[in-house]
Amino acid sequence: MGSGYFEFENSDTYGKNEHYYAYYYDEFDLDLGYPTSGMIRLSDKRYVRFFDKGMVLLNNSPDPQTFTDGELKTLEGYTGPYWRFIGGQDRGHNTGEAFNSITLRSWTYTDWEDRKIVFGDAIFLVTQPLTYHISDIIIDDQDFGGTSPASESANFWGESDWKPIYEPGKSYRVRASENWKMAAYHIAENPNITARYEPAIAVSGNYEVFEWHPKGTTSINYALSFLDGDSMVEGIIDQTKDEGQWNSLGEYYFIAGKANAMIIAGQDGIADAFRWEFKGE
Repeated sequence: MGSGYFEFENSDTYGKNEHYYAYYYDEFDLDLGYPTSGMIRLSDKRYVRFFDKGMVLLNNSPDPQTFTDGELKTLEGYTGPYWRFIGGQDRGHNTGEAFNSITLRSWTYTDWEDRKIVFGDAIFLVTQPLTYHISDIIIDDQDFGGTSPASESANFWGESDWKPIYEPGKSYRVRASENWKMAAYHIAENPNITARYEPAIAVSGNYEVFEWHPKGTTSINYALSFLDGDSMVEGIIDQTKDEGQWNSLGEYYFIAGKANAMIIAGQDGIADAFRWEFKGE
């Protein structure tokens, strides 16, 4: 809403050999063009700003506030009608529907000095209908600094068989026995000692799937299962090479829902991160 720029730094923060990801939202890459107005106050702590390709509404009050298209039409800079864009993280908010009205809530937080701090809410609206922006979905072995909003970090079956590695700037898990060696497990032979990555697919479509690992000593087996329950893709990832980068495992069609999953298991295998990149409906 102010005349500033947002800078985002991604995985190279800790060097190329470690995957790292800060929370990244669909709105960050949405192209609204340049602002055509300043921040306009509608009432106390209710604001709008117009752009070449859309507008932004902000409620920064401690109470829910409603915005209507009829109210906004009276303002200089309005070039509607406007639509919500289609996003992958919050389909209750970014639905692709025509904009008529919305009630934006807020959250009040009391800090350690007993100060009341208000966190407002906003919505980005666009002038072109059916505008998609779906950020990559990343599932890591931990939530903080690794897993995308709206998704959950990997689930580990046979938790004691996975050793977490937490070094400065690094986080991943390895499969190991008492001597940090173990026999190979195939997913079909022992399905209870696996790592399961479940992306929150909100928009059905084609997604390219990528895997990331640091330097490994062997290979892991993987099985990619789909929501329809009838499809599965199996393969092997050689973790002795191609470390510190996103390695493509192919492009597949995913139906919206959380029953899609990447399942991995293997001898001395590493469980770090997987990424789903939207390619289109």
